[in-house]
Amino acid sequence: MELLDLYIAMLRDPSVPTNRVVRKTAIVAIGTVGLLVYYRHVVLQFRFGEPALVTAGLSVLLVVIVGIFGGVLAGGFYDAFLKDVGAQKRESTVAVFFVEWLFAATAPLLGSILFGFVSHYSG
Repeated sequence: MELLDLYIAMLRDPSVPTNRVVRKTAIVAIGTVGLLVYYRHVVLQFRFGEPALVTAGLSVLLVVIVGIFGGVLAGGFYDAFLKDVGAQKRESTVAVFFVEWLFAATAPLLGSILFGFVSHYSG
């Protein structure tokens, strides 16, 4: 539960650049869940019975993998990037906005890699 509490605290505080990337990653996760629901229930035309439970389970899995794992990893990489280029205390600009979205867009990949690594080596 500590990870979830830390994640929620990161979502609440937009003053730290890492937290802004985590917030953008949450938006990516919500968009991914929306696309999953659209694909399963509009394109594939699944009914809202038992397949809805599967969709809900996949949605929770996506939020955990993309939102939490991917968000924290993308935020960490963004923090390391800022330290490397010496831009820790810079003001927000359009370029910073796009770089934050670029790091947030890597969250699905980072979360999937971490989830695969943990699931492979945990058992």
